[in-house]
Amino acid sequence: MQNGLTMALALLIVGNILAWMQGNLQFVSEWWYSRPFFTIMLFSMPTALCFYFGWRFMVEYFDQSLWSARLFSFGIGTVLFAFMSYFIKNEGLTKKTLICLLLSASIVLIQVFWDEEASPSKLEELTD
Repeated sequence: MQNGLTMALALLIVGNILAWMQGNLQFVSEWWYSRPFFTIMLFSMPTALCFYFGWRFMVEYFDQSLWSARLFSFGIGTVLFAFMSYFIKNEGLTKKTLICLLLSASIVLIQVFWDEEASPSKLEELTD
C-alpha cells in the first residue's frame, strides 16, 4: 500500500469510529444520552479533521477521482459501522446485513485493485 492510501485509510477509520460514537453512544449509555452538547463538542472537531484530511489523501491517491474515493470511503464506513454496532451495541448481523457487508468489502477491493488504465473506457471504445 502506498503511503497516501495508508494515511487516508487510518484517518477514515478513526473518523468513522468517532462519528459512530457521536451518533450512537446516546443509545448505549444514559450518561451520554443526557449530555448531547458535550457529546457534540467532544467529537465534532476530531471527526471533521479526520474526514477532511482522510478525504484529501483518498482523492489524491485515486488521481483526483471523487467517485473512487467516495465508493472506497462508503465501503470502509459501512463495514466499520456494522462491526461497531455488533460489538458495542450488541446489534446482531442478519443475512441481509452480512450480504451488504460483503458488497461493501467488494466495493473497497474493486476501488483499490482494479486498474482503470488496463480496461478501455466506453468513450475510447466509441471513438475507435
